[in-house]
Amino acid sequence: MPSFALEFVLETVLAKLVTSTMLSAAVGLIVGGIVGVIATVIARRKRHVVAEQSRNLVVPAIFGSFFGMMLIAELPIEANPSSMNIGPYSPIFFMMMYLLLVPPGAIGGALVGAVLGARLPRPTLARTWGFLGLGTYPVCAGTLYVCLAPPPLQMSVATTTSPSPFAALAEISGYERGVSSLSFSPDGRKLVVVSMSNIDFWDLETRRIEQRFRGPRDEEATLKTMVKQAAFSADARYLYTAAPREIQIRNPQTGAIVRQLDGGYAVYPSPDGRTLVGLSVGAETGNLRVWNQNGRLLTTIPAELPPWEDNTQPVSLSAERSLLAVAPGASNNPVEVWDLASGKRRQSLVGNVGSMVTALTLSRDGRRLAAIWARRLYLWDLDRATLVRTIPDVGPVRRVQFTPDGRALITGSDEFLALWNLETGKPSKTMPNRNRGRARFALSPDGRTLAAYTDADHRLRLWKL
Repeated sequence: MPSFALEFVLETVLAKLVTSTMLSAAVGLIVGGIVGVIATVIARRKRHVVAEQSRNLVVPAIFGSFFGMMLIAELPIEANPSSMNIGPYSPIFFMMMYLLLVPPGAIGGALVGAVLGARLPRPTLARTWGFLGLGTYPVCAGTLYVCLAPPPLQMSVATTTSPSPFAALAEISGYERGVSSLSFSPDGRKLVVVSMSNIDFWDLETRRIEQRFRGPRDEEATLKTMVKQAAFSADARYLYTAAPREIQIRNPQTGAIVRQLDGGYAVYPSPDGRTLVGLSVGAETGNLRVWNQNGRLLTTIPAELPPWEDNTQPVSLSAERSLLAVAPGASNNPVEVWDLASGKRRQSLVGNVGSMVTALTLSRDGRRLAAIWARRLYLWDLDRATLVRTIPDVGPVRRVQFTPDGRALITGSDEFLALWNLETGKPSKTMPNRNRGRARFALSPDGRTLAAYTDADHRLRLWKL
C-alpha cells in the first residue's frame, strides 16, 4: 500500500470507524434497550409464559440497533465527501443527515435484532453477531476509502491536447480539495504548493514531492494553524507562512516554527530579503506591518485592507529601491507607494475615480506600477509620477504581475490568464483558466515558467512563457 494510502487509512478511515463505533454503541444501547424491553414484554404476553421461561430480547435488540446504526446511518454520513469539509454549515449537514438516517438505522436494526433473538437458537444467534461484526468493519473501511481517499499526488508530462498559446511543461493531479497559494523557491527549482494547510515542495527536475509539512486535521485546525500561504525568504533561509490569525517564520528544512508574528491572511517577503510584510489582525485588522527577516517589527503602514481568504490583497513589493505599493482601502481609489527603508509614504496615485483597485504590481526595478481600476489597467512611471498608458478592458482581473524584464504583464481573472505586451497594449497570449473568485498563479524568478491552478479540473499546470 502506498504511503499516502496508509496515511489516509490511519488518520481518516480509522478515526471515522472509531467515531462511528462510539456513536453507534451509544445510540444502540438506548434505542436497542427500549425496543428490546418492549419486544420482550410483547413476546411474553403473546406466548403466555412467565419471565423465567421466556427469552430476554434486550441484548439482541441492542446488537441489532448497533449494526443498523453502523451500516444504515453512520456509513452513509461518514462516507459522504461533505463530511471532510468542516465549515460553518457542517452542523446543519450532520443534523439533517442524522435526523434522516438514525430512525431507520437504530430502530429498524433493533427490530431485526429482536426478531432474530426470538427465532434463532442462541448458538446460531451468537454466530450471526460474530459474522456481522467481522463483515461490517471491512465493508465500512472499504467504503470509506473508496468514497473519500484523494487521488495520489503526481506530476506528469503535460497531456493537454486543446490548443494553447502557452507551451505546457507538466501538470500535477491530486489537489482535488483546492490550492490556497503557489510560489517558487528563489532558485526556481522548487514549487511550493499550499493545500488544506499542507505545504508541499515539488522538485521540478525529478517531478516528485521532495518534502511535505503536514497541516492539522480539519477537526484540529485553528485560525492560527490553517496555513493559507507560504513563501521563501530571498536567501531561502526561512519559510514564511500565513494563517488567518498568525504569520510564522519557519525552518525550511524541518517546518519548525522559529517565530510567531501578530499578523495573518497574507505574507509578502521582500525580494531583497530585508523585510517581511503582512496584514495585522485584532484591533488593527487590515493595516500592514513590516518586520525585518528575523521578525522584529519595524513599522506599521495604515490601511483598511479586508482579510480576504484568497490572498489577492492589492499589495506589491519591488525587488529594487525597497518600495511597497498598496491600495489602502477596500473602497478607496488611490494607490500609495511607501519607502520601506524610511517607513514614509512616497507618493499617491489616482486612477479611475469612484472605482476600487482590484490588483496592482510593481516592476522589479521599482520604476513602474500597474494597477487595475474598473477592468482598466493603468501603467504609471513612478519617477515622473505620470500615467504612461491605459489599457481599456482587461477584464475582472484579481492578480497582476510584471515579468522580470518589465516588458509584459501577466493578469489572472476568474476565467483567463493573459500575457500583455506593454508596447502594444494588447494581450499576446490568452488562456482559459476558470476559477471560482480567485486567480492562483506564480511566476518563476527567471520569468520562464508559469504555474497555475484551475478549479474546473483540479489540475495544477506548468507552462513555458
